[in-house]
Amino acid sequence: MKKLATLISICILSILSSTFVFAHDDHPTPAAHLTYKKGSLHIHADFLKTPITGEEAFLKLEARDGKTHKLIDIQDDIDVDLWMPDMNHGSSPTLVERAIDNQGNPITGTFIAKSLYFVMAGTWDVKVTLKDSSNVSETKKFSLKISGSGHDH
Repeated sequence: MKKLATLISICILSILSSTFVFAHDDHPTPAAHLTYKKGSLHIHADFLKTPITGEEAFLKLEARDGKTHKLIDIQDDIDVDLWMPDMNHGSSPTLVERAIDNQGNPITGTFIAKSLYFVMAGTWDVKVTLKDSSNVSETKKFSLKISGSGHDH
């Protein structure tokens, strides 16, 4: 079942990647451009489709060189947390996996966060934490407004 979900994620990723209008350096403009490690690492974060209240969302995370913006492989652990500051609660747990191609090989610098559920409408913070092999963590966040049924603040 996990392999099927990952395969579906990759198929969606492939379809959506082919429809983006590309910006500088042949990569799409992300929903969030997060800077880590004193600027040497950027994480581009983009949802595979617009998140909808109560439905599972998928977030593509791309690790890119801070200067060239080329995809790079990283060994850091990546964690994604959802937090709704107006309601003082979050939604968890989430899962981050390396994205794989059609042959089952990892795609350089690309990860898919899944089990992301925005349980009600309103403003949410998406926190992306990287933890390196020395257990040093760095967290960045971006906010988005989710429409739909439920509370809207």
